[in-house]
Amino acid sequence: MSAIFKMLRKAKAVLVKRGASHADAEDLVQEAFIRLDAYTKAAEVRVPEAVLIRTAVNLSVDLVRRRRQEPFVPMDAAVARVVDASPNAEESVLSQQRFNIACDALSRLKPKTRRILLAQRVYGMSYAEIAKAEGMSVDGVEKQIGRAVHFLTQWMETQ
Repeated sequence: MSAIFKMLRKAKAVLVKRGASHADAEDLVQEAFIRLDAYTKAAEVRVPEAVLIRTAVNLSVDLVRRRRQEPFVPMDAAVARVVDASPNAEESVLSQQRFNIACDALSRLKPKTRRILLAQRVYGMSYAEIAKAEGMSVDGVEKQIGRAVHFLTQWMETQ
């Protein structure tokens, strides 16, 4: 799964480097990924990352061309106030479900491992600070965090 995320991040970085906004880059990469997925069902793709990036770049060129042809219409201030950026009901429910799954996974960690992970991820403590507070080595802290992250990742993927 992480290989796909790396591929998507790389494609987004290419688009941003070429001048696309972060929001446009995300949309373009998503569209490119959907097209790549459909294409791989019909044909063999040897280097999916290259196809993804080329497709995203082509989509970005098309987007720039479309925007040049569209007449500029300024957004009225009244219309801007009507736009609501808050999550819709479905997004809220999904977010709450993911939160509950994450809480369940955290509760399954050993207390010491949970303490160490939360100290680093939530409270921003360094490995050295945690090692001193827990009376263990920095290597031990790194291993505890690694195990915790691995467990949580596996847990979230299976739920």
